[in-house]
Amino acid sequence: MPQHGVGDGADVDVIYGSFAPVVDSFFKECAAMAYLPPPVEIDGTQTSSRSIASALMRRDVWRMVGGFPEHLRSAEDLLFMQRIEAQEFRELRAPEAMVHWSIQANLWRTFKRFMTYARNNIRAGLWRQWQAAIFRRYAVLVAIGMPAFFFGPRWLIVPLGCWLGVLLARAARALGKNRRVYPAGPGRNFLRLITLIPIIATLDLAAFIGSINWLLMDKLHLTGSRRNNGPQ
Repeated sequence: MPQHGVGDGADVDVIYGSFAPVVDSFFKECAAMAYLPPPVEIDGTQTSSRSIASALMRRDVWRMVGGFPEHLRSAEDLLFMQRIEAQEFRELRAPEAMVHWSIQANLWRTFKRFMTYARNNIRAGLWRQWQAAIFRRYAVLVAIGMPAFFFGPRWLIVPLGCWLGVLLARAARALGKNRRVYPAGPGRNFLRLITLIPIIATLDLAAFIGSINWLLMDKLHLTGSRRNNGPQ
């Protein structure tokens, strides 16, 4: 079975280090809290989740799992690491091997990046790990809004209020999970809370648009049909 402990070992196939986002602005700080998992404790040492951005492995590992799926623009690293784990290579964690990762600097760039993530996440067969929860959440909000057909558009205030409440709860949860990583006083945490809400809403929108792109471009191939059936 894979060994996930922290320590030294000569007979190791894969070593995963740590990564940390570059949070040189308030927006990046909030964005990191919104979508990056905080470090966890493994054998008494704080380390980030495993990432191919900070990894070392034997060449045989790469060959045996077939490398990265080349048809994907994202999520290929997740599939690659899953295949490594499935082959039961011996893994070791080295939290001191730190890589610093630049994240998107504004909402628009965040939206574009996560739209690409969403499309390729479905192509990789990993949509249940991200989009499924979002789809279920918004399906409930749509169901709550259905009585508007009988009671009029004023009823839409109810699902709108529920949506804002859900965003607020998710923002507060992100603050709570990251309180040790990004300690701050009440004033800064309040500003973080206000900033986290539009970031989380943007991530949800990107998940939907990216999923629609997958449906149109990969499932239905409508883009290719337009090219093939265009004017002669």
